[in-house]
Amino acid sequence: MTERITVPVGYSITAPLNFGEPITSEDRVGDWSEITPLTADDLSNLTFLRSIPQNFGYCPILIPTIRQASGVGDVQETLRFSSVRPLQPVIPLCGVDAPPEFCTYLGLT
Repeated sequence: MTERITVPVGYSITAPLNFGEPITSEDRVGDWSEITPLTADDLSNLTFLRSIPQNFGYCPILIPTIRQASGVGDVQETLRFSSVRPLQPVIPLCGVDAPPEFCTYLGLT
């Protein structure tokens, strides 16, 4: 059975592939991991993407940075993008009374 999984911008998910199974087999993909926020290490592993020419794909590659804000209370990590463009699809989800938890990590609440 096919299940749709939505991974918000700034998060990741992993699914192990079993290359011994045919591509049409339901056993081709193992159990999915939990959806987790990208860490500083995850982001540093993506720096090679900046060497891809911007005209190669249909949209520019924008790698966020992690900002650790501390004001009153605990240190809070948020992702910061150089443009609001990657956040456009999730902005409407974050403008509600009880926004999803990922909105805080994206700095939208």
